[in-house]
Amino acid sequence: MDIDDTVIVKEDRILARMIERELSEEVEMMLDSLKPVDRELFMKLYVQEQPMEQVSRETGMKQEVIYNHLSRSKRKLRRQFRIERGV
Repeated sequence: MDIDDTVIVKEDRILARMIERELSEEVEMMLDSLKPVDRELFMKLYVQEQPMEQVSRETGMKQEVIYNHLSRSKRKLRRQFRIERGV
């Protein structure tokens, strides 16, 4: 590997980190648009990957209610994403 290849690899890593950070900030802003209970459910199920049964026990919510919250949250996030992207 010559010096040019080394520079390119380093630049690629820096660019990848910048994109990752930017995406994290964007996702964070989108999640902040959710109601606190919906954000909590979303984080537990999709980020922390907790089983539905556990989330149901911890929150005292029936699974059907959780699914309804998630469905509305995902719909809101999709709509928001489309608006921001001009789709």
